[in-house]
Amino acid sequence: MLNNAELERLREFDTDKLASSIAASCRIPGNPERAVWAASYVLMRSLEDHRISIDTIDLYFETADENQQFELFIRQALGQCWDNIRELKYKFTADEFKAVLLFYNGLDVRSWGAPTPDGIAKLAARLMDAKPGAKILDIGTGLAGFIRECYGIEPDASYVGLEINAEFAIVAEMRADILGGDIKIQTGNAFDSISLNGGFSAVFANYPLGLKARNLGSVGEEYVRRLADRFPGYDKLSSMDWVFNRKAYDCVDGPGRAICIMANGSTWNTIDKRVRRSFLEQGIVEMIISLPSHIYESTAIGTCMIVLSHGHGEVMMVDASEACEKGRRMNVITDAHISQILEACDHETAISRRVSYEEIKANDFNLSPGLYLGPQEEEVENGVELGSLVSITRGAQVSASVLDELASPTRTDTQYLMLANIQNGIIDEDLPYLTEIDERLERYLLKDDDLILSKIGTPFKVAVAEIKEGQRILANGNLYILTVTDKRIDPFYLKAYLESEKGIAALKKITVGTTIPSLGVEQLKRLIIPLPPLEEQHKIKEIADEYRSCVAEYRLLQRKMSKVLDRMAHVYDSGKEG
Repeated sequence: MLNNAELERLREFDTDKLASSIAASCRIPGNPERAVWAASYVLMRSLEDHRISIDTIDLYFETADENQQFELFIRQALGQCWDNIRELKYKFTADEFKAVLLFYNGLDVRSWGAPTPDGIAKLAARLMDAKPGAKILDIGTGLAGFIRECYGIEPDASYVGLEINAEFAIVAEMRADILGGDIKIQTGNAFDSISLNGGFSAVFANYPLGLKARNLGSVGEEYVRRLADRFPGYDKLSSMDWVFNRKAYDCVDGPGRAICIMANGSTWNTIDKRVRRSFLEQGIVEMIISLPSHIYESTAIGTCMIVLSHGHGEVMMVDASEACEKGRRMNVITDAHISQILEACDHETAISRRVSYEEIKANDFNLSPGLYLGPQEEEVENGVELGSLVSITRGAQVSASVLDELASPTRTDTQYLMLANIQNGIIDEDLPYLTEIDERLERYLLKDDDLILSKIGTPFKVAVAEIKEGQRILANGNLYILTVTDKRIDPFYLKAYLESEKGIAALKKITVGTTIPSLGVEQLKRLIIPLPPLEEQHKIKEIADEYRSCVAEYRLLQRKMSKVLDRMAHVYDSGKEG
C-alpha cells in the first residue's frame, strides 16, 4: 500500500514530459494515450518483479498473470510496438512509470471522455472528510482521480469506483493496484448496477453533462419514472443532472455527503425549478460552489459543485468562479485556491454567504451563487417590480432550417428581428424578409413601442420597436419582448434606465451563467425599476422625446453614410465612363 508521503513524492514527477517521451518511443500513430498507460504498467511491473519477462508479449502474459481485461487492453495498445517498449525498460525507473500511471490524465482525452480535473478531485476529497472504515462510492470515476486523492487522505476507508467507459475503468484499476488498499473498480452505469442501492458513507459523482432520459437505458428510465411518482418535477427535466444528484444522494446512508458536479444552467433554469424546490424543502442542499470556467478538457459548459446532506435550512453559496490559475487554453484550480474555497465553505467570506430557504424561495428557487453574492442591492427609490409594469414574452424559437424555408428574396410585409439586427440600441431598418409565418407565431409579432431586450450575452442589448403601418416584425427567441401594461412608464424611459450605469448593474445582478451569460424571465419580472411619482412624469416625457430625436438623427446619418459608401464603391466605374 502506498502511504500519503509516497503519493506526494510521486506527484512531483513531470508526468506530461515523461508520457511524451514514452509516446515518442512507442511511435504509435494517432492517439497515444492508451499506449502510454499500458507501457507504463507493463514496464513498472517488470522492474518491480524480476520473474516477469518482457522478451515477447506472449511471454509477458505467461509470467505476469494478468486478468482477461488487462490482457486485451495491453495487446491492443502495445501489440504493434512491443520491441520499442522493451527498449524503454531501463530508460526510466519504476517510480517514474508509477507516477505516469497515477497522475497522467492524457494530453488530449476528448475522444475518451472527461476525466475529473485534479483540482476538482482534490477539492471533493477534502470536502468528503472520509474517516477510517468509511465506504466511499465514486460514480463516473474516470481514471479514479478522486479515489486517488481521497485515498491519500484516508487510506483506511474502502472505495468503489463505477465507470461506464471500459478503457477508463481498466486504467482506473491499474491505479487502484498501485495504491493498494480496499479499492474496487466496476464497469457499468449507476442505474444498471443493482449493488448501488445505498449502504455508502459518502458519494462523489462526476457524471456526463447534458444527458437525456433516453441516454440512461431502460433501468435509468424506470428510475426516473419512480422519482416522478415520489417527487414533483421529475416528469419533465431539461437534463439528467438532478436525476444523478438524487441517485448519488440515495446511495448515502447516514449523515455523509453526496458531492456532485453539475451544469450551471441546472441551478437556475425554469424547467428544473420544481425539482430544486423539492430538494430545498427536504433540507438536503448543503452548499453550491460555482467552479471556474474552462477547467475541463472536453467541454466549455460552466459547472458547479453541489454538496448534499441531511438537515439544512440554509444553503452556503460559494462563488469560486475566479479561484483558479488562468492558462492560455485551460484554467487550473491550485492547492492555494482549494484552501481558499474550503475556507469559504466553512465561513462566510468575500466569496461565500449562507442563504436562507426564504431568500432562495423569493428568488424563484434559483441556486446560482452569483445571484446572492457581491454588493448588496441598494434600495431603489420609488421602486416597482418590472413585471407589474410590463408583460414579458420570449421571442419565437424558430429553427434555422425553417427560417431558410420562409426567407423571401423580395420585400414582403413580414420581417425577422435577430440579436445581430440591434446595433447601438437601434433596430436595423433593413431586416430580412419572410414569405409568411404560421398563425401560432403571430403572438411574437412586435407592437409599436415594445421594448426589446436581449436574453443572452453581455452587455445586453436594448431597443424600442417603432412599427410602421402595414409592417410586421417577428422577434427571435434570443430576445425578450416587453410590452408596457402600465401607463405610468414610457418604454423609452425604461430603455434609458436599462442602459444606464445603475440599470446595467441591476441586470448584471440577475444574470446567470459565465460561459453564456443569460437573463431568466422570472428574475427579470422581479427586477426593481425606479418609477418617479406622477408629478415628475413630464421629465420622463422629455427623456423619451429626446431619445426619439436622437434615433431619428442617427437613422438620417446612417442613410447618408450608406449613400457615401455607395458612391465610394463606384468611383472607379464612374471615372472610366467619363
